Amino acid sequence: MRFYIDTRGCPKNTVDSEALDQALRGAGHVPVDRASAADVMIVNTCGFIDVAKQESIDRLLELGQQKRQGQQLIAAGCLSQRYSDEIARDLPEVDTVVGVDAWRTLPGLLAEATDTPVRQQDASELGSLLRFPASLPVLNQWPTTARRVHAPSAYIKISEGCNYGCTFCAIPIMKGLYRSKPLARIVDEARQLAASGVKELILVSQDSTAYGLDQRDDTSLPLLLETLAAEVPAIPWVRVMYIHPDRLTARMIDRIAQVPTFCPYIDIPMQHAHPDVLKRMRRGHLIGRTEELIARFRERIPGAAVRTTFMVGFPGESSAEFDFLLAWLQKMRFDRAGVFTYSPEDGTPGAGMERQVAERTRQRRRQRLMEAQEEISAQLQAALVGTTLDVLIEGAQDAAPAKRRRAAGMVSIGRSYRDAPEVDGTVLVRGRHRVGSMVKVRITESTTHDLVGEAV
Repeated sequence: MRFYIDTRGCPKNTVDSEALDQALRGAGHVPVDRASAADVMIVNTCGFIDVAKQESIDRLLELGQQKRQGQQLIAAGCLSQRYSDEIARDLPEVDTVVGVDAWRTLPGLLAEATDTPVRQQDASELGSLLRFPASLPVLNQWPTTARRVHAPSAYIKISEGCNYGCTFCAIPIMKGLYRSKPLARIVDEARQLAASGVKELILVSQDSTAYGLDQRDDTSLPLLLETLAAEVPAIPWVRVMYIHPDRLTARMIDRIAQVPTFCPYIDIPMQHAHPDVLKRMRRGHLIGRTEELIARFRERIPGAAVRTTFMVGFPGESSAEFDFLLAWLQKMRFDRAGVFTYSPEDGTPGAGMERQVAERTRQRRRQRLMEAQEEISAQLQAALVGTTLDVLIEGAQDAAPAKRRRAAGMVSIGRSYRDAPEVDGTVLVRGRHRVGSMVKVRITESTTHDLVGEAV
């Protein structure tokens, strides 16, 4: 049977889609690149914030309208896990609903549809297979077959779920409590990716600093990084995303700084800086302690890039509290920062709080914070002109319109250690360079987010 997977949401969903692709191919199904060519269309949905949820719903409706006779549409992922009843009731275009463990349940569900062997069955024999999410994924059952990779970097999910009860977040509702993927499985996955030419691993989870705590032994994020460096040295960059400030410690920073393949980049989502807002968010971390840890990270790894994420417009956020956040951002001078407006999520304490901030105010505050960060980013980027950076090449493009291509040549597109894929900037390198190669580049120009240079 031919299947098509459409992925919405964050990198963790990307990893889930790759696992689903593995599982379906292992069951004898064939992937296709176009929804129109598929017997089964699968949308791996996102249920995190309103914009992402609406995007998933819109895509389901779009594919539902295009669906031909006998073709099946399946809703999978976070939105399905959280709103299975609503999808079944309000989206008749959807034939089947599965949850965040689609990679584990869907191959068997398709096989149950008919007595005909899966490899030979026709999509029209599936009928309407409406199933609802009943369980959360067990990471020691994660598929072990080789993943298909299309770039020199690849994500690895190291855990699932979250034990924090942030008042704005619905992740524990959808994903359950924190569960670490066994270290040995992560190493096996990394070896497979290294064999396929991957040069950068990006470790993702809801809380990477909590890795291994549920194992109740010496398993930890530093041990994971040390093991990957020892067992898979062919991968020069291991980038860690989603470090919760509460679990970050000086000892952890000191160990991580000694790992030769650790990419000197820390993603530490703060959400806010004012103590009262953090208390309402139930974030718990102390700003003074966090400042000290970030300073230690910068001291132990000179030149390291620090990224964060902020949320504006949380219920009760006053003008004074926002101004405090703005001043703190300017003080800390983060290399990268993302800013989101608060989105009330069903079932979370924040949605029921008093003093909800008007949407217009949320957007205005986001704009002010982003403008301040862009000024900082432009200054930090300009300071890199004249330096030399290692750049991982990801592709190439024509440097000029067709009639001037011969004179202008080509530029290669890559990223330095300072740039995580999809959320940060890029480095444009003059000339054509092999995808997957690591090139030393002298920086000659800068913009707010991107750099331009030439190979040394």
